[in-house]
Amino acid sequence: MTRKTVFAALAALFTLLTAGAFAQGSMSMSQMREIKSACKADVKAYCGSVEPGGGRLVMCLKENESKISGQCNQKIDALIKQQQTN
Repeated sequence: MTRKTVFAALAALFTLLTAGAFAQGSMSMSQMREIKSACKADVKAYCGSVEPGGGRLVMCLKENESKISGQCNQKIDALIKQQQTN
């Protein structure tokens, strides 16, 4: 997978993950950078062949939840909890 493809996949993933948070104004740019950083290797390792868009990357990460890094899981869980309390 090329660097450009990885970047496109990450961009699509985080657009999906953060759309609700940005709509509510509850996610900062620093939080978004933290999630991108925490999950970059996981997207590449487990979801590299997944075409971005339509929630496919999010579904892939969820399907591989037991394999993805604790750091990525932790950041995604924190975002979800934050969303639920807002």
